[in-house]
Amino acid sequence: MLAPRAVQAMVLLPPSQSLRCTEVSRSESPRAMRSLLLRALLDPDDRAALACCATHWLIKPVFGRAEDSMGMKSTLVLLVPILALLWVPAAAWAEVLVHPDFDAQKFSGLWYVVAMASDCKVFLGKKDHLLMSTRTVEPTQDGGLHVHMEFPQADGCRQKDAEYLLAGSSGHFRVPALGYLDVRVADTDYSSFAVVYIYKELEGALSTMVQLYSRTQDPSPAARRAFQDFYPTVGLPEDMVIMLPTSDACSPGGKEAP
Repeated sequence: MLAPRAVQAMVLLPPSQSLRCTEVSRSESPRAMRSLLLRALLDPDDRAALACCATHWLIKPVFGRAEDSMGMKSTLVLLVPILALLWVPAAAWAEVLVHPDFDAQKFSGLWYVVAMASDCKVFLGKKDHLLMSTRTVEPTQDGGLHVHMEFPQADGCRQKDAEYLLAGSSGHFRVPALGYLDVRVADTDYSSFAVVYIYKELEGALSTMVQLYSRTQDPSPAARRAFQDFYPTVGLPEDMVIMLPTSDACSPGGKEAP
């Protein structure tokens, strides 16, 4: 039987997630729970359900089984910090709204990433050496985006493709291949700029990033204002911001936005 607090938490979940929580809660395998919790960090769609399951495990009376004691101890060590990640960031993410009636077709085409703000330690360590990169966006049939990225570097141009998977309403995505747990197009006029919010995991650390997209290498005053007004709302100070210089390392001769 599920413990009362787990049942109360499940009332708030969609039927499919409540069913999954019930199934996992009946399991007494610490290894299975550890695997599910770690996977939850890269899958926002499962976060609420797995948080419910984890909460149930904390109050589930399985300590009487001696053969599970070591597994349970190691699972509890993992559960405490992960529960904080499962429950607390969800409230913070809810404060970042997606651009109303986001239109993926209008958002498609070439964008320059002209500015960034982030509290990621890797980013902060190399931000003064970063250059303006590009994103070429194509909508997919399932509501996501296929994004081709080009990053100019000292030894040439690095290219990468990524699938932005729909994670809720249109304009809200996740990108497991890049460790992007939560991506939201917070503001855009489609024709000149977009402000993109990213919550990600890199090298075991969680961080927040905001990117300013521009259809041209020289962002408009309106684009700059939108970016400057937004990044402080997610807790990023000015000293974590960089306006990126241009480079001709990728596709020399320039590109044209639609």
